[in-house]
Amino acid sequence: YGKRAPTAVGLRAAVDEAAAMPASPTWLFCPAAGAGAVLLALIFGLAHLHSGVLIFAAGALGGLARRLLGGRGASLTTQIAAASLIGGLAGGLSVHLGWTSAARLVAVCPAMVLVPGPQVLNGCLDIARRRHDLGLARLADAALTILAIAGGLVAGMAAWGASLPVSASFLSVPLWVDVLGAGLVACCYPVYFSMPYRTVPWALLAGGLGHALHWVAVSRWGWGGPAASMATCALVSAILTPVSRRFRIPFAGAGFAAVVALVPGVYLFRATAGLLALPGMSGATASAELLAVAQDLTTAGLTVLGMAIGLLAPYHLMSRGVGRG
Repeated sequence: YGKRAPTAVGLRAAVDEAAAMPASPTWLFCPAAGAGAVLLALIFGLAHLHSGVLIFAAGALGGLARRLLGGRGASLTTQIAAASLIGGLAGGLSVHLGWTSAARLVAVCPAMVLVPGPQVLNGCLDIARRRHDLGLARLADAALTILAIAGGLVAGMAAWGASLPVSASFLSVPLWVDVLGAGLVACCYPVYFSMPYRTVPWALLAGGLGHALHWVAVSRWGWGGPAASMATCALVSAILTPVSRRFRIPFAGAGFAAVVALVPGVYLFRATAGLLALPGMSGATASAELLAVAQDLTTAGLTVLGMAIGLLAPYHLMSRGVGRG
């Protein structure tokens, strides 16, 4: 911020103060988890009310499982795996009842709520600042968390004899649905991260404007997903960087909340399911499966890279400008 660097004692006091801040109450956390999952499903093309009810229940129960396990001293990875298992079981049930689409939104949307976006963004920020050890550690932790999510999701669906399709497209939605859903889902994430509630209006604004740009870029300009995601994240970062500094709002949490629907978690989940299914295949079927997995991983990698560049470039440039001022 252009001020003198804090001392080690000051940093320790700030960390202790942050650790003492209360978490969001369970009665609010669980409904927010369910609502966030439903809103993500709307953005991806949810078409049936009964599926929405099941998604809400899976998300809320997953949030409750996390809080109960956390109270018993379980690790964060265990909490995440249990919550994603509930989502997988709900997704498998929807397949059994014939309530689901080819994209398996009932399964993937409760799992999308669990994706550790702030760890990824903070890890990228650290690497951009040449704090390579810390950045790589955060990214490795995020990768293990995503693997736990995928594992719980696949296991839950397998219990019903169902699986994630390696290739399935999402339904397009009108602009107003995309913008409204993205803005409202961004409001749920300050609850998940126990952030100050003054974050909510800014997340709503940045999420809505960002997704309006993304919808236009994809539907009207014909841009690819990674390029549209990079442009969206650049706009969100340009809005939230000065806001985060002025009002002392965590940039990674607010930024991820605004762009959560762009995170390619679905591609990573499908790729994991495809890799697990490969040993039982042979010939042309195995080749097609491997190609689909490679496409999903490539799309996910390019999207994450585009999002990281879009979020970090304005943040880094504005930080340098403030530091020089």
